[in-house]
Amino acid sequence: MSDVLPLSEQSIAARLERLPYSNWHVTITIVLGVAIFFDSFDSLAIAYVLPVLIRDWHIPPGSIGGLISIANFGQALGALTFGWIAERIGRVKTIRIAVALFGLMSLACAFTQNYEQLFVLPFP
Repeated sequence: MSDVLPLSEQSIAARLERLPYSNWHVTITIVLGVAIFFDSFDSLAIAYVLPVLIRDWHIPPGSIGGLISIANFGQALGALTFGWIAERIGRVKTIRIAVALFGLMSLACAFTQNYEQLFVLPFP
């Protein structure tokens, strides 16, 4: 007869809490922190340039809210989608894809010429 006790959720959680941090944990934390910073900075940047865009592109007042909220809708949809993807291909691969997609779409936003382009590009 075996003397091994069955593992409980509490014993597994306690074991995980006792594991030491490694350089990998620090690197992932820094990468995620930088990604969250730039995501927040992106929201601040659009709010900062919006008064000029409204004047230059003649954006009607009803469309301003859509421009501000489309990025938030994209974040919500991305959180649902990339969470599912992370379970299939791995979290590190998924964060690489998400950060690359965010970077490319943010760069594309810098070259938009009108409201419609700026409305579509922050969404992904």
